Amino acid sequence: TSVTPFSMRVIEKALHCVFVALIRLTIPTLSRNDSARHFKADRDDIEKIRDYLVKRVGDVMPRHAGFAGEVISDFARDWEYVAEENRNTLCYKSYDGQPSLLSSAEEDSPLGLPKILN
Repeated sequence: TSVTPFSMRVIEKALHCVFVALIRLTIPTLSRNDSARHFKADRDDIEKIRDYLVKRVGDVMPRHAGFAGEVISDFARDWEYVAEENRNTLCYKSYDGQPSLLSSAEEDSPLGLPKILN
């Protein structure tokens, strides 16, 4: 199955995964599994990643750039809220029942965050 890059459904279902991956790969202080609890949406490096993704979407699908910005901003706001609520336990992926930022499609996400694609 193919998907159109940056279609509305792809943005809804997958852009947050790319956002998290870029954060973990480019910001050393947020790379460890337990670093998810330290996320702050208003950091300059986070804004830079958000802006990069919105620009990339705009380069490919200009009419969807605004929507992509909203999706990323909403996810970042929700992530920050969840991090504050779970400041001692949140991780990117839990293997022992701790609150987890990323939940696969077949898992329940008690935190209410979007699931990740498999």
